[in-house]
Amino acid sequence: MLHIRLAEATTVVMLSIAAVAFAATPLGSAHFKGSGKLCVNNTPDHRFTNCADRDKFSFHTSSSGRKVLNFAGKVGPLYCGGATYNVTADKMRVRRHGRFHKKFTASDPNHPGGQDSVAIKGRFVRHRVAKVSYKLILLWNGDCGGLVRGKAHAQ
Repeated sequence: MLHIRLAEATTVVMLSIAAVAFAATPLGSAHFKGSGKLCVNNTPDHRFTNCADRDKFSFHTSSSGRKVLNFAGKVGPLYCGGATYNVTADKMRVRRHGRFHKKFTASDPNHPGGQDSVAIKGRFVRHRVAKVSYKLILLWNGDCGGLVRGKAHAQ
């Protein structure tokens, strides 16, 4: 009896490992679209608390599914000036467990000489679904910014 239960437990563990491996593999050559809740950091300690709006984002996967390509997302309107920004990234490698990320600074298109900090991260939770978050901080304006969190689905 103990031998059978051990075999059953081994089967369950093996199926669980297979499910995790499958979940981490995105669909190749796919276009993902999604939307997420926009939260802004208009508090004295810069926490993202005011989550009243939603913003859209999209990206493609490479034919092998190992890269996220052409990420594009909206952030805004932000409370500091009311502008809406575009967050873009050309290429991100899909790492272990289906995770991808990229951090960088960029010139602010609305304010010459201003710099923005961008952080994008995500994780494929199923073959055709990814959880995504991206953050834009306007460094030139006392760290005003927005954070979008949501899910994308393969089209």
